[in-house]
Amino acid sequence: MALEFISIIGPWNKINLYTDSLSVLEALITFKTSKQEILAIKNDILEMSKEKSITFHWIPAHTGIQGNETADCYAKKATTRPDIEKIPKKSFKQLKNAISNEQIQIWQERWASSTTKNGRHAEKLIPAVSIHMKNLVILLYNF
Repeated sequence: MALEFISIIGPWNKINLYTDSLSVLEALITFKTSKQEILAIKNDILEMSKEKSITFHWIPAHTGIQGNETADCYAKKATTRPDIEKIPKKSFKQLKNAISNEQIQIWQERWASSTTKNGRHAEKLIPAVSIHMKNLVILLYNF
């Protein structure tokens, strides 16, 4: 789950992951494994390491480390939830493009429903907005 989150977060290049699961860390460094989950995690780490530096840290479980105890508490609560949230598997660029496309759609709706005199005149020249319109609008405004 942490790796899924890391794949979509912002521009951080150095990531530190803390876990109390020594067995998972040992499985990640061994070459002999047939467990599909471990192979999938290794593949995710390999892909992410092309853009980010990921360092894993082991912390002992149930030894009173406050952050770890809090994380364990939330993890236990999450297992009892019927509606587990799933992080979308989209890159930062994909999310940025989706937001941009939505903003363009809103802009187009406002453009089409505009009743101002100047807007109606400009609509004859530019019937639809697009991502390239931003530059044109700035150019026309500065002209």
